[in-house]
Amino acid sequence: MAWCDLPPMSLSSFPHFNNSKDFTSLESLHLENNQLKGGIPKFFGDICTSRELRLSGNNFDGQLVERINDLFGCAKDSFEVLELARNQFTGSLPDFAIFPSLKEINLFSNKLNGTVSKTIVSLHKLEHLDVSSNSLRGVISEAHFSNLSKLRHLQLSNNSLTLEFDFNWAPPFQLDEMYLKSCKLGPTFPNWILTQSNVTTIDISHAEISDTIPAEWFANLPTKLVLLNLSCNQIHGLLPNVTKMPLNAHTIDLNADRLEGPLPLFSTNLSSLSLSKNRFSGSLTLLCKINGGLLGFLDLSDNLLSGALPNCFMHWPNLFILNLAGNNFFGEVPSSLGLLLMLVTLSLRNNNFSGDFPLSLKNCSSLKFMDLGNKVPARIAEGLPQLIVLILRSNKFNGSIPWHICQLKYLRILDFSLNDISGTIPQCLNFIAIAHKGKSSSNLFDGDYLGTDGGYVCMGIYVDSAMVVLKGREYEYGKNLELLKIINLSSNKLSGKLPSEISSLLELAVYPKAT
Repeated sequence: MAWCDLPPMSLSSFPHFNNSKDFTSLESLHLENNQLKGGIPKFFGDICTSRELRLSGNNFDGQLVERINDLFGCAKDSFEVLELARNQFTGSLPDFAIFPSLKEINLFSNKLNGTVSKTIVSLHKLEHLDVSSNSLRGVISEAHFSNLSKLRHLQLSNNSLTLEFDFNWAPPFQLDEMYLKSCKLGPTFPNWILTQSNVTTIDISHAEISDTIPAEWFANLPTKLVLLNLSCNQIHGLLPNVTKMPLNAHTIDLNADRLEGPLPLFSTNLSSLSLSKNRFSGSLTLLCKINGGLLGFLDLSDNLLSGALPNCFMHWPNLFILNLAGNNFFGEVPSSLGLLLMLVTLSLRNNNFSGDFPLSLKNCSSLKFMDLGNKVPARIAEGLPQLIVLILRSNKFNGSIPWHICQLKYLRILDFSLNDISGTIPQCLNFIAIAHKGKSSSNLFDGDYLGTDGGYVCMGIYVDSAMVVLKGREYEYGKNLELLKIINLSSNKLSGKLPSEISSLLELAVYPKAT
């Protein structure tokens, strides 16, 4: 049974939920994604046929140990699924060994603390363990897992757990998914992960790993791999070529590590590649081999990459985020950039491009964020009605402010500073999003990005960021960028009166904290 859109209430408000005799044959109780509160119905533990209790996405609270003890009735031997995620349960984890038939434990996003008991090892039927996004701490060792041969989904992310395994430990299980973000796995690369040949998802980001990537493993990644996230560690050395391409390796995230050397060869079916904040060098030529038409996300910012951009953007018709900022690219930007009709974010700042910027970019009418650095004509924004951020600082262009800027009704950040612009500020400037309070109806990219193909969904995190000049100093804004409303036309040769829209903004400014 299930209800949807119930008002906030406890289950005791329903008379039938106080008497197990009304549910003598009940096997599964589904009440997820409502606004229920209070405790777990005690009667459920007295129904000998009970197998599944799914209460995720409510407001149940109290000490979890006490709530679980209420279920200790004749159902204890048949109980298979305990799904209590996204509630308000507190305290330590209970001794799950009292339910020997458990196959699924899902407690993510509660307020739990304490350690994970070794008694969990007795749950020989356990397939799914998710205690992520709590405040758990302590050490987890092979003693926790030595009897869990059926475990397929292990999710311990966003806790303060330390995983300490013998270097040569061979797990009894073959995982489909492992989410271990923010667990301490380092400093050496966890050797046991190399034994997982059926895995589709590996997230060991923020894991304090300061080692090289095992070359043979990376060259022959598991054939079912969909997502690989090793970001925000201190992984160093060269990145090997992937000689054996996973069939579904759509998302690779290695940002904020210390990798160096040339870019390797990646899967042709890649849909998301994040290598920002490393020390990669050389050209982008090998990336043209990613020609399966699925690439939607490419972030190579803040590396040491150089050379001219290859003219192969036509292979990436679904690209919606392109960030090449903070490298040493030079030469002309290829005209095929204008074929990226799905493009939402384009950041090319802090490079050394020369020549004319392709006006074909005006075909990219979905663009919301554009930070292009120098030597870009002001009319480049023509035909881009969705723009929220337009930064063309220090471009050395002259003449007047182009009239098509008046049509950018979602614009919140306009930076034409440090140029040689003359004339007056157009009275038609329609700064709707800047002059009015609150957020506009159009938003920057801040959060999850999805790449889909063949039934797989690959998810990662990306936040648009920009270098913003405030009170003469430059700050980098990320997640708070959307809170800013800025017009910067300083260090030009403008004259005449201010438009009324701008005049109304000349009051005490309070700026959000840079991120």
